[in-house]
Amino acid sequence: MTILCYKEYIASLMSSLKWRHFGVGALQAYLYEGPTFEQRIHIWHPDLVKPGIQGFGDLHNHRFSFLSHVIYGSLENHVYVTEECSESEASHNIYEVENARAARDRLSGIHQKILYHGEYSKVGHCLAKLAVIRQVNDWQTYEFLRGEYHRTVVPFGMAISIVTKFDQQRIRARILCPRNEQLVHAFDTPASDSKIQEIVKEARQRLHD
Repeated sequence: MTILCYKEYIASLMSSLKWRHFGVGALQAYLYEGPTFEQRIHIWHPDLVKPGIQGFGDLHNHRFSFLSHVIYGSLENHVYVTEECSESEASHNIYEVENARAARDRLSGIHQKILYHGEYSKVGHCLAKLAVIRQVNDWQTYEFLRGEYHRTVVPFGMAISIVTKFDQQRIRARILCPRNEQLVHAFDTPASDSKIQEIVKEARQRLHD
């Protein structure tokens, strides 16, 4: 399948997918869910970045490893390393967060507006340092292993990526937030349905261009 045909195929699926807003700056929808690997599409857009989350809730890891293929636009990954330290030397607190689908199952029928708002709790502290910034452009790939800390930003408008998840564990992902600051949760104030549909429509147009 050519690049153009693949983009057209992904665009054709978008209107039928179930989207959720991830406040670090993306819409997420599953293309495939399964026991050994899963695949999602992410639409990244500056309008999807929750106010106040940058630096206070977007630095996170995952309970799975993944390979991400950027099919439109560019992404910038800020990769961090952490060190154990005394609490007085720590730069960040560590929080564990319930995964979005577990939160959905728990909240379904109770809080429809915050369906993916997972519970979180402080579990420790660390010294976190920026290790490298990597830009990933159209039709390039990047990979993160389970547990690696990063934050992803869109340097130039919209970006679209296909994420293949593997090595998923029954553990909780973690978020880093500067000490003495309030953690900003990525799922507690989702975008409106009209905003989500507006951005999905724009993404379809970009892939058709």
